[in-house]
Amino acid sequence: MDTNAGNASTEASPKPDGRGTSGALGQNPPSLPKQWYVSRGGTHQGPVAIDQVVAAIGCRELALTDLCWKTNWRQGIEQWTPIGAVAEITDYLRACGGGGLSQQEILEGMRKAQDLAMHYSNLAIQRVREFADSKNVQKMKKLSQEATRNAFTAFMLFAINPMAGLPLAYQKLGKKGALSAGIVFFIIYEAAVLIAAKVAGIQLAAGDWFNAAVVLAVPFAAVALVSMGLRLVSSSRETFHAEIFFSGAAFLSIVIFALIAYMASGINPYLIVPVAMFGACYLILLFYSAHTRIYRLSESVGTFSVPLMLILAAWLTYKVLGRMFASQLGNLEQFLR
Repeated sequence: MDTNAGNASTEASPKPDGRGTSGALGQNPPSLPKQWYVSRGGTHQGPVAIDQVVAAIGCRELALTDLCWKTNWRQGIEQWTPIGAVAEITDYLRACGGGGLSQQEILEGMRKAQDLAMHYSNLAIQRVREFADSKNVQKMKKLSQEATRNAFTAFMLFAINPMAGLPLAYQKLGKKGALSAGIVFFIIYEAAVLIAAKVAGIQLAAGDWFNAAVVLAVPFAAVALVSMGLRLVSSSRETFHAEIFFSGAAFLSIVIFALIAYMASGINPYLIVPVAMFGACYLILLFYSAHTRIYRLSESVGTFSVPLMLILAAWLTYKVLGRMFASQLGNLEQFLR
């Protein structure tokens, strides 16, 4: 029994080469849908039907230790697997009276195929462990832990006092540390909103959840880009690290105040208004601190740069989302008319 194609079984999502079929695999016409590919000695054939596979096994053109793969991804197998380890084929083989094989040959072939499948599974697990232990993964793990610590340090500094704490956190962490903290803040913001949507019972397909994440990134990017433009106009010596840092801090604050408002609404719905007003004031102070103490703009300039930034960021967000959902907005306008 040929197992030379064994290494292919550990490849996820294989793509058969579709070289056609020969011998019993080429019996025409098959009585069942062609959903299977088979591999023997490194040569792939298919697509073929399950009765063609069984016929090839009975003619000794295929062994139960050779490999197969099903085209139906969701309901079938997802990688090259020994034929004898696939219950769908072995059950069909037995239902056909063995297809020319004795009961002992079938049992022996199934045992060897299952041993082979276990071997491939162990190899895959070993490769995953080797990858997890690789230097790059360890480096990424270390960077993520450092970024999380930076984010926690920054939050503890500006949470109570955004005016003094935000520039202090930026100075203490340095540009790279502040950048990593801003990215963590952004990830928390995205995750919190998506989880809240899920808890609220919003049902979306996998691709729609990705689109939702892109939509949530638009206002964040708008604030960062508009702030960058104001920084360049003002000739500040800061870099994009600053925009990512305080934009992330702002959107993390929005999530926190939204959570507080939600909890307050359970006590009295009217409490949402003071919480929203408090949150708006907090965000204005946070941006004012970023402009005057990180960008080092004068207080008089900061008085105008903050509202200008918010207006331009809101306009940019509206334009981008309008482009993204132009067809939906057009349908809404027609409905309202």
